[in-house]
Amino acid sequence: VETAAQKLRGPVEILVVNTGGPPKGPFAAITGEMWRQGFESLWMGAVDSIQAALPAMIEARWGRILLVTSVAAREPMSGLNVSNGLRAGLTGMVKSLSTEVAGQGVTVNVQPEWDDIAAAAGALQQPEKVVLARATAAAETLWRSPLNS
Repeated sequence: VETAAQKLRGPVEILVVNTGGPPKGPFAAITGEMWRQGFESLWMGAVDSIQAALPAMIEARWGRILLVTSVAAREPMSGLNVSNGLRAGLTGMVKSLSTEVAGQGVTVNVQPEWDDIAAAAGALQQPEKVVLARATAAAETLWRSPLNS
């Protein structure tokens, strides 16, 4: 994420992380491999993106990180066992991270769900600096906000 963004316009100042959905199904039908796949895409995709962008934010003493998750983080839903567990954990991790870096000018927040990237970028008040990282188990792909075109 950081390297790709630097090639485009310099260090990441605002990072929006939106991971894909992990495997669905009743608990008994979810294999260990499905749990590992969900962890790799949902959890590590977010962690890897944040770790890539955070050092430059701390150095600049300014940065914004927004983790887009699901209402399943707060209100577990039937058939979404992997999502329910991992997203709740990510929410806790992000809240812990927010207290770690707040004194260094970096804010970290969680958005339970998000359909309108332009509205959220506007809410961050600097849409021209938004980097949206969507992480999957296979690869991380970087998109620039349509507002940057």
